[in-house]
This record gives sequence, structure tokens and C-alpha cells, in this order.
Amino acid sequence: MNLTTSAFLDRLSTHNFLRSDTLLVEDVAFEPDEFLNGLGRFGFTPIASSDGLVSTVREAYDPVDFNKQSGNFDFHTDGLYYTAVPEFVLLYCISPGNGMTRTAFADTRPVARAILENRDLSFLQHTEIVWVGKDAVDYAQPLLHPHPRTGEPVLHATGRGFVRPRVTTDQIAHTPSLREFITMQERLLGLLDQNICERHEWRRHEALLFDNCTFIHARESLGDNPDRELLRIWFSRDSVRSDNRKR
Repeated sequence: MNLTTSAFLDRLSTHNFLRSDTLLVEDVAFEPDEFLNGLGRFGFTPIASSDGLVSTVREAYDPVDFNKQSGNFDFHTDGLYYTAVPEFVLLYCISPGNGMTRTAFADTRPVARAILENRDLSFLQHTEIVWVGKDAVDYAQPLLHPHPRTGEPVLHATGRGFVRPRVTTDQIAHTPSLREFITMQERLLGLLDQNICERHEWRRHEALLFDNCTFIHARESLGDNPDRELLRIWFSRDSVRSDNRKR
């Protein structure tokens, strides 16, 4: 039986959001406005995307906007154009369409540890991920960064962009060659694939909430799925308030 939105909010109000392993799935008769209005009950503020506070993820044959497509969309962190990315993402399934599209989640914590501990990958500590926005503007974030609540190392990813060095004068002598740097990135992608922790096959009325700082996600599609439709809401703690766009 589906939870009401009010009951879903009650359940969330008892969840320990200070943990970094939040990946929750519930069946909900979801009312977006009620959810947005209720976030303040447990100290959260909704964060607007370029589509507003509630974004629709559905095929619209837009070659620029990944939200308006149903094909594969590689691992990414939501909201990279904010100085502090949204801490949490809620996805709600209005329709799974033909069922040929799922969402994969990778845990970035073991990947970040591998970078810090593996000499052959250590230069990735001195890189940044660059997301190329729909406005053709580059938005850069450190590849590795401390989790905003736990401080443990995690990382960002992008489905459209690149990784580039952030080299200081004392690191120039240790800057890898282009060939070595490409090899590092290939190994990084391999580590992300090895740390997929969930491949979620959607059902109608499912609400999936996850920690956007710990988990990166990807859309895996076996073909066009024009009837698949999800709603997406971003939110962060009131103390974070990710409302400063990077320009």
C-alpha cells in the first residue's frame, strides 16, 4: 500500500540524515507541493534546478538536456553548477515506460580511498571535474572533496565534461604525461563501475531518495523509452543552502 506524502515525510523526519549512506526507496502517493512544503519540518530547504523546484525527467528529444532524453546518461553528480551541490535528490516514478531503463548508483567512498591510497592514481587528488552546462559554460568542482556532513573523502562525476589538472608550482615536476593521465581516467571509470551498489528498476509510485554527495548515478537504457517519466527534487540542510550559482 502506498504511503501518503505526509506519512512519507513522517518517516523521513526520523531518518538519520547525518549518515552518508542514505539510499531509500518507498512506495508513495506523491504530492510534490506537499513534500516541498514539508521539508522545513526537519531542517531542509528545496534547491531549484534550471527547471525549477520540481524537474521532469522525460524524453523530449532535446539533444542538449539529458533530463529530456531516455537514452544512456553516464555517471554524474546533480547540481554541479552550485558552489555546494544539493545534498539530497529525490526521484519519483510517475511511469517506468517500457521498463527498459534503470538507474545505477555507484558508491564513491571506496573509489576516493583508492585514489588516496594508490600511488599510481594519487595525482587525481590534484584534479577537478568540469561539467559543461546547457548554456555551454564550464562549471568546475574538485574531483575529490570531503563529504559535507561526515568529512570522509568522496568524489564528483559528470556525464558531459572532462577531468583536468589543478597543478600548483610545487606539483609541476610530478605532473603526468597525457598518456599517463588518460590511463588514470580509464582506471577511475573502471573503479566506478566496480563500485555500483544498486541498479534500480523503476516501478510506478516509487520514491527513491539518495545522498548526492556519496552516490553518483547513471541512466542505463536498453532502448528508447519515451513514456518513462520521473520527477526530481533537490534539497539540502538549511545550514548549507546551496543557492549561490557559479558563473
